[in-house]
Amino acid sequence: MPFTGTHTVSKTALLRALPPEWFLDLSDSLRQRIQQANRKLIVFDDDPTGAQALHSAYVLTRWTSDDLIPALTDSNPLFFIVSNTRSMSREEAIGTNREIATAIATAANACGIDFDVLIRGDSTLRGHFPHERNAIQEVLQSHNHTFDGTILCPFFLEGGRLTAFDVQWVAEGDRLIPAGQTEYAQDRTFGYTASNLCDWVAEKTGGHIKASDVLSLSLDVIRCEGPDGVQRILSQAKNGRMIIVNAVTYRDLQVAVAGLLKAQDHGQRFLFRTAASFLKIRSGIPDRELLRHQDFGMTEGRGGLTIVGSYVQKSTDQLQVARELTGVVSIELTVEKILTPATSCEEIHRVVAAIHHALQANQDIILFTSRNKDWAGNLEIGKQIGQALITLMSTLTERPQYVIAKGGNTALSVVRDGLNARQSWAIGQILPGVPVWRLGAESRFPDLPMVVFPGNVGQPNSLAEAIEHLRAASRHLNASSRGLDSG
Repeated sequence: MPFTGTHTVSKTALLRALPPEWFLDLSDSLRQRIQQANRKLIVFDDDPTGAQALHSAYVLTRWTSDDLIPALTDSNPLFFIVSNTRSMSREEAIGTNREIATAIATAANACGIDFDVLIRGDSTLRGHFPHERNAIQEVLQSHNHTFDGTILCPFFLEGGRLTAFDVQWVAEGDRLIPAGQTEYAQDRTFGYTASNLCDWVAEKTGGHIKASDVLSLSLDVIRCEGPDGVQRILSQAKNGRMIIVNAVTYRDLQVAVAGLLKAQDHGQRFLFRTAASFLKIRSGIPDRELLRHQDFGMTEGRGGLTIVGSYVQKSTDQLQVARELTGVVSIELTVEKILTPATSCEEIHRVVAAIHHALQANQDIILFTSRNKDWAGNLEIGKQIGQALITLMSTLTERPQYVIAKGGNTALSVVRDGLNARQSWAIGQILPGVPVWRLGAESRFPDLPMVVFPGNVGQPNSLAEAIEHLRAASRHLNASSRGLDSG
């Protein structure tokens, strides 16, 4: 069976067509090498969901020197800067990336810190490529940082995104759908047709980069030749050449990163555009289990608040299931009223009053924007909804026990501008691919557990499952505080 990315295939059949995995588990040796390299990994996150596969990392939503220098000089191997450029126009995204890159180059030079830059892009290939990469590269080159290649690795195991035969696949059960044939490829701002990543690069660069000029780290090389084979392929990279990483398991990524470190030891430098799984291996941060009740660090408080702003169909399906939970109050934010200046303030005041009333009654809340598929991918409408959520959250005076934000843009509006959090701490995942932050001391609700729930992750019951897990954590806290549960 050909695996060319032209039609849906069996996952079982594709995996059987691959060579066996590399025979060594490289996790321990990689962690040691990454620690010895002492090169900080700085992640430009194009929406706030990048900590989907790791924990114990700072997440910055601002990039002044006061924010950057502590993150550059601490002992952690990486940190995130949420640029949120996927919600911006191309021109805004280019300007924002130039600004961040300049700030990083200046701060790192002042601290004497060596670093790698990684653009954490949406795993379904949406985003301002190649424009973000080009903007960052130009700024860093002006500060004497040159690059032999750009690593493209959209593999994201937790989200069912696999890369094999240079094709990006989206898993649904045993079916592997070429990414170019999914709803994500129909995005009105970031749409694409190619599923083969060499062709995708050519499509996104308007033919400036030819598919035949893209290097490929194939699974034959990764699994049969190991790190030395990877380093051999990477040695061909010059003048910023694009390089695709194929991977269907974390063992494949271990081999790719080990070869990458060999190439860097030989003096090569790379930019990166990857999904979250690559960060897990490149950071050297060991795995941890999904968060338990006591891990959220809840304090005594009212009910919890879930905000659903994402319009992808998966989010709408999850919202429908979550609204059926017993004891959860649903509040609709009517977008048509938000988009009309004459009714916007009144609608926000109505919703804030309803949230306060429910929290004071110790009720858990689902706040959701009215559903309209025509709004999905509309950047201007997204900005107006985001501004409404900022106003709403900045007006909120009752502290919830937790906040869940469904959708990356929704999360950033809530965290950065609504709750004034500049520096948060990624503590782990509540579900596979669903990160949790603890908000910084400077925020309006310090130490608040904040679930950053990507719009396109999970099964129909996943949002309901997250809400139930946090409600159970709240019950655990209350029982412990009464001496009924020793932990």
